Amino acid sequence: MIKNIFFLFFAVLLVSCGGDKEVEIPEGLIDSNTFTAIMIDVQLTEGMNTQKNYVRNNSSNDQAGADPYTPIFKKHGVNAEEFRRTYDFYSRNPRKMEMIYEQVLDSLNKLDVEIKQKYTQDERAKNDSTRAANQKRSDSIRGIPRPGRN
Repeated sequence: MIKNIFFLFFAVLLVSCGGDKEVEIPEGLIDSNTFTAIMIDVQLTEGMNTQKNYVRNNSSNDQAGADPYTPIFKKHGVNAEEFRRTYDFYSRNPRKMEMIYEQVLDSLNKLDVEIKQKYTQDERAKNDSTRAANQKRSDSIRGIPRPGRN
């Protein structure tokens, strides 16, 4: 009985760890670099919609029920059907999708760092400017004679 359980466990282990075949990307799908760039833009759009309750007023794609992804597809020269087929392919191949998402997350993290650095620089410049203006005002006040004093 124990031999049978051990054999079954070993067989399942071998099957689950079996050699992964490299899955070829079929013709007619979006290349992985373009798909990655699209997914970055999709994630940015999703974040904007989620975090800021994005309202599409006064924008070029301000249409009732406008698809927020159409401008992304247009930017990258693909259509929704090509994107859907490519997304379906990667969804059926989780290791390839994981590689795509690792690149997406890496790019988003780099963008986050760049934005934070720029914000910090802008805040520092604003604070320096305010400090200089306050110092100048303070210096000019010291030079004014006080009333009632000689």
